[in-house]
Amino acid sequence: MGQREQVRGKLLSLAYFLRKYRGALRADFRHYYALDLRGALSGALRLFDIADLAANLPPGSGVWREHGGPMAWTQAEHFAASQLHAANVANWQRTKDGQKGANPPKPLEPPKSRDERDADAARLDARAQAFLARQKARQQATE
Repeated sequence: MGQREQVRGKLLSLAYFLRKYRGALRADFRHYYALDLRGALSGALRLFDIADLAANLPPGSGVWREHGGPMAWTQAEHFAASQLHAANVANWQRTKDGQKGANPPKPLEPPKSRDERDADAARLDARAQAFLARQKARQQATE
């Protein structure tokens, strides 16, 4: 990828972060860079510099936690999750299921993105509404 595409990608990432995770981005700029994002955007820094800083926020930062996925966890959190999984596998191996190779433990997954969490909540709400509608129909049928 050429330098021009990298710059464009970083600018697009900055625009996306500002639209989706403005609060987390502002907090991260204060925490990691001791910069006020509002001041930086008003001309204290060049836009390309701001895009570089946003694109290089460390794993586990607020933006990445909001975004979800593997970058939501720090290296320490990934290590802790792998250690927990190793302990779970070791314990599972001593069970009857483990002797048969059945039902192995699953590793911990990094958090879902905000969009995925919202979609899950919407699906759950739709199921609850459908359940309530069925209950209401049953109640009306028995009356």
